[in-house]
Amino acid sequence: INRQENTLIGAIRWDAFFETDSKTSNVSRQVAKALSPSEFRWHAPFFTKYDADGNASFPGYSMEIVEKEIDYAKQAGLDYFAYLWYETTSAMSQPRKYHLQSKNKNLIEMSGILETIRSTQTMFELFNAMKDSCWLRLDGRPVLFLYNVNSTRWTKEQVDAVRQMAYRAGVKESLYIIGMN
Repeated sequence: INRQENTLIGAIRWDAFFETDSKTSNVSRQVAKALSPSEFRWHAPFFTKYDADGNASFPGYSMEIVEKEIDYAKQAGLDYFAYLWYETTSAMSQPRKYHLQSKNKNLIEMSGILETIRSTQTMFELFNAMKDSCWLRLDGRPVLFLYNVNSTRWTKEQVDAVRQMAYRAGVKESLYIIGMN
C-alpha cells in the first residue's frame, strides 16, 4: 500500500464468522447463506468451508485463525483492526479476545467501536484492553470510535460518561474519540 508517512490504514471488524452451527445466534448462519453464491465468495474469510452443494459455513473461531488474520493483515499493509465492541457474552466478541491473547498481537494494533454504552463487564474489558501494548494510540491517547455518532444515543453527556468511565477504570490518557456516521 502506497501512502503518506503519517497515514494509518485499518479494517473494521464486525466478526459474524463464528461457528455456523452455534446455538447462541443465527447471525453466522445468515452471513454464511449470503456468502454462499459464487459471486459473493470473494467476501468470505479464508477459513470458510463449502459443502458439495456450495453452501458456506464457518468453523469455530480459534487462536490459529486470529494469528493467521493478523499475519495476513500485516502482509497486506494494515496497521490496525477496529473491533465493534459487542457484549462480552456475544460470540462476535471472541476475535477481539483472541487478539489480546495472541503472541502476534503487536503486529496489528487494535481499537474498539462502540455503538452504545455496554454492560459494566463489557466496558471494563474495553478499558482494560486500552491499557494493552497493542491498543491503537494517536498522540499517545487510546483511540475509540463511536458508531452513528449523530444519533440520539451519543449526546455530549454520553460521550463525557465514556471518558469518565475510562478514567475511573485506570485509563489515564484522554481518549482520542473518532465519530463515525
